Amino acid sequence: MANISLRGIDENVKKMLKKQAAQNGVSINALILDYIHKGIGIDPTRRPRHHDLDRLAGTWTEKDQEEFADAVTMFETIDDDIWK
Repeated sequence: MANISLRGIDENVKKMLKKQAAQNGVSINALILDYIHKGIGIDPTRRPRHHDLDRLAGTWTEKDQEEFADAVTMFETIDDDIWK
């Protein structure tokens, strides 16, 4: 499946999306996909759904996020010797 970045979401919309996703017990991504499917007239029940990681969505604290970002920083560096 393709990935699309959506830019220009203001803080109010972001907060509302987070709130609605939490109320529905889904990730923000799943919520937005449902909105898109419904908006263009595709029945969201006719596509495969994966819920194996739903229980983890939104569970990290700020500290968890910072520790993870620090731990994966080394993967952001390209080893020029390998990519010659």
